[in-house]
Amino acid sequence: MDLQVVTTKNGIHFLLDQDTAHQTGKLITANFIMMIVKKVFPGPEAKTQAPKYEYPEMVFTNQKAYRVNQVESQRDANELEVQLYSLLQAKQKLTKEIRQSLRDQYLVVETADQDDDEIEQTIG
Repeated sequence: MDLQVVTTKNGIHFLLDQDTAHQTGKLITANFIMMIVKKVFPGPEAKTQAPKYEYPEMVFTNQKAYRVNQVESQRDANELEVQLYSLLQAKQKLTKEIRQSLRDQYLVVETADQDDDEIEQTIG
């Protein structure tokens, strides 16, 4: 498994399995994980609830990831990212160390009533 972290010009990070990647026109299709952690604050109706974190939960299989002309940077995955990919591929829980690393590197803050367009603006 040859894993790479690809960052696009709009700030989205993909943990991509290069062994499955192929180009169709201008699009890269592969197995990948979107590297984003959302810290969600509950809406005003639930003021007593603490914020919660939403971590990557699945490996997208043979899906369109990004356009070739949108790549800003690319690097080899580190040990924790390789563990993350393996755990999600096996449908196992993430370790505390991996969750902390994801929060440190890929955190996006949102409120419970934000829609996807607003979230995209927050991350890129």
